[in-house]
Amino acid sequence: MVWIVSCLLTLVVMHSYILPLNSVAPVGEMIANDQSHMIWTLWFANESISSGHNPFVTQSIYWPVGANLSHHTLVSGYFPVTLATKVISRGDPLYPIYAYHLIIWLGFTMLLFFSFLWLRALSFYPGGSRSSDRVCLR
Repeated sequence: MVWIVSCLLTLVVMHSYILPLNSVAPVGEMIANDQSHMIWTLWFANESISSGHNPFVTQSIYWPVGANLSHHTLVSGYFPVTLATKVISRGDPLYPIYAYHLIIWLGFTMLLFFSFLWLRALSFYPGGSRSSDRVCLR
């Protein structure tokens, strides 16, 4: 039940970053650098790992225009989500964009869910506004 509430609350709060799944939200007049880099890296890591290659070693020279590749987003850890998105979307060319939005949703949902579980483990009441008598956090 807590997982479902976490999913729904995250969707309500973060809906402008998650929906629609098939678009990249522009920031001002241009698409933000980190979005294009993250989406490209999701695609590149998924295609590399699916082909049995190391995503950190490549001879490819393609990259998104304007993206700063001096910092790596380390999206290899999101490979299961990206691969599942590709399979579910039946190889739709927009699958990295779908995965990007789903990863935002999944990340914030997990943050909310595990924060709730951690506070309950510390004997906080479900509302989280006050601790029980067993734990003093002053």
